Amino acid sequence: MKKVVALAANYGYLSQIETTLKSIIYQTPSIEVYIVNMDIPQEWFCGINRSLKAIGSAVIDVKVDLNQLTLGKVAHAHINEYSYLKIYLPQLIEAERILYLDSDVIVNHDLWPLLNQNMEEHPIAAARDIAEQNFNTGVLLIDCSAWRASELTQRLVEGILDRGEELKNGDQTLISEVAGAQIKLLPAKYNSQIGFEYLAFISQWPSFESSIANDPVILHYLTDDKPWLLTSSGRARDEWWKYRMMDWSQIIQKWLNCPFKFSRKSVVVFAESDNLYKIEELLKALPMIDFEIISWLPMSFKLLRLLQYPNVKISSKIVRKKLDLIIQKSIAMLDLSNPSNKEFEEWFAETGKPVLGLEHDGYKNEQAKIFETVNDLTMWLKSNY
Repeated sequence: MKKVVALAANYGYLSQIETTLKSIIYQTPSIEVYIVNMDIPQEWFCGINRSLKAIGSAVIDVKVDLNQLTLGKVAHAHINEYSYLKIYLPQLIEAERILYLDSDVIVNHDLWPLLNQNMEEHPIAAARDIAEQNFNTGVLLIDCSAWRASELTQRLVEGILDRGEELKNGDQTLISEVAGAQIKLLPAKYNSQIGFEYLAFISQWPSFESSIANDPVILHYLTDDKPWLLTSSGRARDEWWKYRMMDWSQIIQKWLNCPFKFSRKSVVVFAESDNLYKIEELLKALPMIDFEIISWLPMSFKLLRLLQYPNVKISSKIVRKKLDLIIQKSIAMLDLSNPSNKEFEEWFAETGKPVLGLEHDGYKNEQAKIFETVNDLTMWLKSNY
């Protein structure tokens, strides 16, 4: 099951996006983060991904035209219309589970326990808002299958059209009203809401302190009292700036120094010839997996040119000792040659690991799990590994 994180913001919020992103990557190994936007330059994504590929994480650009979507009104100056994009995420991102985060949060612990929560057939999970009776949607865990089954995007769009300017807190009011009965309650540690300190002081709000979670997984800076402003009265200002000033090299080095927390997966591909069926489509679809392409003989340039992909490793004229090491660390064999090399396949079969193939004219392999399309094979690998 593919599980990812998603943010949504415009170029004017790039510093805040990057700060949230740094905290996510620093705390969470091997994670994909999708950023839904209209105007963030390609160079920003490319520059960060050049570093992240070394640790199996990625930042993915999802471009949308806000003018083509139904978006509600916003009631506060520190909230913009991008907050409504969360209701379209199951249509924009191909995943089974999406953790949406506002760009005014920082992450203090690994997000995988939250992503792996048992949703108990709920389409959404969220924490209560500490100042309102409804749910706070700055942290929203979405089960895409249950969301689609409930037709939530359609219902929420209808809610926008019906309510017009009556949405006091924008998407938060909308989601709580339309889907409140379907929302699973998350503990406060997954959305510890700060920023109300001054208001709590002047209004003598006695329960404010008890609503702040100890050692939260996610810190959420509510109200317009943001830590990146010249002054702010809220707590955890230093925490935000710690991640803001953190260099990407520090984050990469952390995971490179923790092999027990991060290990890239690999598949082995035996090249009986230089015709490997759909190899480039697979390389592009699975950037998080290394492809160990091996052969007994020297390889033609047709195969050597595949080294332009960062997830390709090639071993020609391979010897048995190195072959055993490659097989040992691999998660599966991709049988893309026709005909297959039966001797190698028998060696690999002894490991009990799967042999995977793609259906095409003339291809037969009784030992392989055969998929109809590249997408089917890709989704199977992502779901199982």
